Amino acid sequence: FFQTKNLYQLKIMEISLISELFSQSSANNHRSILLLKGPNSNEKIPFIHYLWKKNSTQSSSTILWCLKNQKLKKNYNSERKKFFDNNVNFNNTKNFINSSQIRYCYYKETKKILGNTFGMCILQDFESITPNSLSRVIETIEGGGVIIFLLETVNPLKNLHQLSFEIYNNFKNQTVKTVTTRFLDRFFLSLGECETFLSIDNKFQICSEYQKSGFLRKKQEKNYTSENSNNLLIELIKNLGQMEPLSSLLAKTKTFDQARAFLSLSEAIADRKKLSTVLLTSGRGRGKSATLGFAAAASIAFGFGNIFVTAPDPENLHSFFAFFLIGLKTLGYKENQDFEIIQNSKFKCIDRILIFTSHYQIVKFIFPSEIENFKDSIELLIVDEAAAIPFIFLDNIVGNFITFIASTIYGYEGSGKALNLKMIKKVKLSHDNLSTRFNKLKTKIFREIYLEEPIRFSRNDPVEKWLNDLLCMNLEQKSFLSKGCPTPKQCRLFLVDRNALFSSHKIAKYFLQKLIGLFSSSHYKNSPDDLQMLCDAPSHRIFVLLAPLVLSIGLVPDILVALHTSYEGQINVKFVRKCLSKGLKMNGDLIPWAISKQFLDPNFGELSGVRVIRIVTNPDSQKMGYGTKTLQLFCKFLEKGRNHKAKINSEVKKTIKNKRKEKKIIPAILSCISDKIVPPLDYIGVSFRLSLPLLCFWKKNGFNVFLIRAYKLHLSNEQNIIMVKEVRVKKPRFQNWYQIYSCEFFKKFINLLGSEFNEISTIVVFNIIETNLSTFDISNKKQNLKKFFSSYDFQRLFFYKKASSLDFNFILDLFPLFGKLF
Repeated sequence: FFQTKNLYQLKIMEISLISELFSQSSANNHRSILLLKGPNSNEKIPFIHYLWKKNSTQSSSTILWCLKNQKLKKNYNSERKKFFDNNVNFNNTKNFINSSQIRYCYYKETKKILGNTFGMCILQDFESITPNSLSRVIETIEGGGVIIFLLETVNPLKNLHQLSFEIYNNFKNQTVKTVTTRFLDRFFLSLGECETFLSIDNKFQICSEYQKSGFLRKKQEKNYTSENSNNLLIELIKNLGQMEPLSSLLAKTKTFDQARAFLSLSEAIADRKKLSTVLLTSGRGRGKSATLGFAAAASIAFGFGNIFVTAPDPENLHSFFAFFLIGLKTLGYKENQDFEIIQNSKFKCIDRILIFTSHYQIVKFIFPSEIENFKDSIELLIVDEAAAIPFIFLDNIVGNFITFIASTIYGYEGSGKALNLKMIKKVKLSHDNLSTRFNKLKTKIFREIYLEEPIRFSRNDPVEKWLNDLLCMNLEQKSFLSKGCPTPKQCRLFLVDRNALFSSHKIAKYFLQKLIGLFSSSHYKNSPDDLQMLCDAPSHRIFVLLAPLVLSIGLVPDILVALHTSYEGQINVKFVRKCLSKGLKMNGDLIPWAISKQFLDPNFGELSGVRVIRIVTNPDSQKMGYGTKTLQLFCKFLEKGRNHKAKINSEVKKTIKNKRKEKKIIPAILSCISDKIVPPLDYIGVSFRLSLPLLCFWKKNGFNVFLIRAYKLHLSNEQNIIMVKEVRVKKPRFQNWYQIYSCEFFKKFINLLGSEFNEISTIVVFNIIETNLSTFDISNKKQNLKKFFSSYDFQRLFFYKKASSLDFNFILDLFPLFGKLF
């Protein structure tokens, strides 16, 4: 009896602890995380929902339930029906399902929920979660809400190394089948640092693993900053009065920062005599896209006829169009009566919105590459996620029209502050160089606005801090070189031990932030999934070029260059031949599959190589020779390959062995490449979007072009290119493969210059020809020339040289053949 009583009292204490977590999070307008562990843990959701509703005062009661796929949802519904039929007394569970507003969402469709707001989020099927979907889902939860992870396991969290994410299937290939779980360890360790995190089992017992319980020591504090901001917002709306259409749209804003930004954009819209360029930057979840949507609605009310919206991807504009439609409805416009929405079936997004009340008005989505085609008709151009737009299109976003530019600095879709600074510098330069020949009376104005206050929750939210630290998304601090720029000859190349890098040690965390910040500063397409690939992909490696080290306690060296590579190849010839005959596409091994398909040669897949995924130079030390030095040292490192059997998995085996022994000693983060054993390799390859600076860089380092995609990317209007450099080994797999492929590409490239490649600039074409011309041997003897030219052609050339009266068109038909041969 006493034992039962003590267990009951203990359970009451733990339930009160959960209630206290919800009440304090609601009072501070912060979000909380609950990890529910154990089999059939979803049956405890109704009681947790009851505790949350009882102790929370936030407005939204909608529940977001994330699942893997539709099959699991049907199974869950059938099991739930059987549960109700066999257990009539469980009215609480039945009432919860029937009375609660639950929106089910599959992880692959989480893009559809961006812009919505939920109070509670339930993440089922833990193995299907990806960093991208996690970032999208958590962003939709408002302050006072709770995120619940359902973990169907009885094992303690410290013994979950065998748990495998579904995303790991993308990391495996024909050579590597074992994937480590560094990201999983990092995930559970980081949860313990969140101040509003609680871990319980299906019996409501507190799990002490990784538990910090910071909310118990933290007193309830009122957020005076949020209250002051709300008072300022109310006062601003009251002072504006009935100034339509601004007053109705201003009432829809949530924070004073957002209201101030909206009024600044409206001021630029109202004064057409000035060419205003407004730059709006913020972190994720600050209402940036909503502000642009309301401003676009205001521009319709002010009579703008041609409004164009652009972004790197149509997915970036879901929130913009959602709030633009809210703004139109706020102003009294009705769908199908005052405006019409036209969808783009190819990209599954809104293509344009037609407004036909007073006169014809259009809000149309275009890709950045299409801005040049519409420049003469644009009145207002709205650019979202501008830092992710390739630099070759940034010159077009500023012209003889009003431009609103927005970019996310950190958070999901964040491009990093360094990349935003590059974008801002480029836009300012374009703005200063803008020709005002046709509108001399118009004044050019450039404004910068920064949104700091979150929309859905209060500042200093522990869940936001946890997510940014976990996925390295808070990249506001610019990486600078504390020791200056040494000569490239003094620098050394080091291999980064990923076991130490993701060990959650304090110094390792700081070095990781530096590394991810460097990747984000130069590469315009980064996502949270890239971090998990960098962490767990077994064939990937990280190298860094460092200045001469100075021994000092706690010193983190400056990273001059970061090199991200992947081992590829060693695929069975029969398997390659089978896949090519059936047209199958396999994960990983980008260069072997692309080259084998291009030249219809399955033997290339048997070769082993390294693909350079990213090479990034510190913004403070670019164009000083550090990138070239890194490639030189890396090539020397690969050329010493010995005939050891597949050492690619050595890091994976070492990780598993260390985990079995449960060693607590963290290895060194950096190790000298001279001490490492390299597997025998045949080539180094790289794939990138074709541009003149990158082509010249790789050409300078001895790479030849093997493949150029004939089709262009819709998002950037660029073509992908593959360049390869042969590694000098003693016993190549088969002779002269490098010269044969280079020669075949050269002939095909020359023949397609008049069709598929006719839009490539002349300078780029000459550089490509120069890289491959050395391998294409054409004799210039008379006997070979007679195969291509007749005696009549030689006679025409002779008379054209002697007689100056002949027109150039007399021999014009011979020049295409000259171009191919010479």
